[in-house]
Amino acid sequence: MPKVKVARKSTAIDMTAMCDVAFLLLTFFILTTKFKPKDPVVVDIPSSHGKQIKAKEVVLITVSTDGKAFWDIDNPKVRQSTLEQMAERYKIQFTTEEYTQFRNAGAVGVPMSQLKAWLNLGPDKRNAPGVATGIPKDTVLLGNELGDWLLCSKIAYKVEEKKDAIIAIKGDKSTDYPAIKTVIKTFELRKILRFNFVTSLEGKEDAIVQ
Repeated sequence: MPKVKVARKSTAIDMTAMCDVAFLLLTFFILTTKFKPKDPVVVDIPSSHGKQIKAKEVVLITVSTDGKAFWDIDNPKVRQSTLEQMAERYKIQFTTEEYTQFRNAGAVGVPMSQLKAWLNLGPDKRNAPGVATGIPKDTVLLGNELGDWLLCSKIAYKVEEKKDAIIAIKGDKSTDYPAIKTVIKTFELRKILRFNFVTSLEGKEDAIVQ
């Protein structure tokens, strides 16, 4: 008895479901991506050979060409914890909305007395020319707000991440040394004797060297 031959048919794949998944994933990444806030000052950092450290692990002190100091942390939880301690230290009350804005505000370069007004300016106006006057860093314990930001940052890292904070200075290579020296003096006054410098590596992102 002859065998019955089954006619061969080409395989058809319905791509509709796959396209839907691809667009859903694309939409998810677009909506959840956090863009880095614009830096208040442009800093041309020197080059060196160093090791790379994740930005979320660093308390970054930026020093502009005119000697202004800025404080920044990428980690949102540590940022809010730091501000809570600063608010308690300086007897300033922040609203829930202001804490939310601060978590994503980027580098801070104003005195504590101006911080609430700075947060309420909105993202587009915070980095406008003349807004950032720099964090006070007088080389005395009283009135040295930069030192307070550093101390509160160290405590926040211990509380939120259960580890010591990595502190780094990011200075323009044309910045006068006395401006950097003032920042280092602040570290010494706060008993911070171990810190790092941010430099650039050829063909790579910024590095942090001890």
